[in-house]
Amino acid sequence: MSFRVKVTHKARRELRRLLANRRYQVLKGLKRLKEDPSQDGDAIKAFVQDPKGKLRRLQIGNYRIFFEVEEDGVFVLRCVRRQTLEKAICQLLQR
Repeated sequence: MSFRVKVTHKARRELRRLLANRRYQVLKGLKRLKEDPSQDGDAIKAFVQDPKGKLRRLQIGNYRIFFEVEEDGVFVLRCVRRQTLEKAICQLLQR
């Protein structure tokens, strides 16, 4: 089953700011989400601090992709560097 990947405006803006080679790596990871967004070893993990239990994290090098899996697709919420992870987590949990 193939999932539809939808990227929020904020995540799209964060992707545009990446260098070309980093953007390529992240987009390759997003293609994996399209095929199978379930937990995939070390790369994809459920986000424990999420009270709703829907939030997941994909690790690609120094970048973390936060997304939710719904029945109609995968929603990419943020694309952040590991250094700014704490601030991004606080913002995601407040939504």
